Amino acid sequence: MRELVFLTFPSIHHLLQLEDILKEKSFKFQMIPLPREIRSDCGTCLLIEKEATENILTLAQKQGIPVEGVYPVTDEKKIRFYQKLLSLM
Repeated sequence: MRELVFLTFPSIHHLLQLEDILKEKSFKFQMIPLPREIRSDCGTCLLIEKEATENILTLAQKQGIPVEGVYPVTDEKKIRFYQKLLSLM
């Protein structure tokens, strides 16, 4: 089973900026509605593979795009749990 991570942003504008960069660099990701268990001003998040997290955060930082939080996704008995791994703001 692949490990996934949610990235949250302070606004949809920041997410869309990073989306353009990730498409250009051919990263795999999904833009999805933010799970209600996670709070953020932006109602959308990026779902990425865990092994790409460091590279994506580095790209965001170099472009001045703030990432609000990093949430690993765990699945216990098919119920998803979200625990904030890192707060960047």
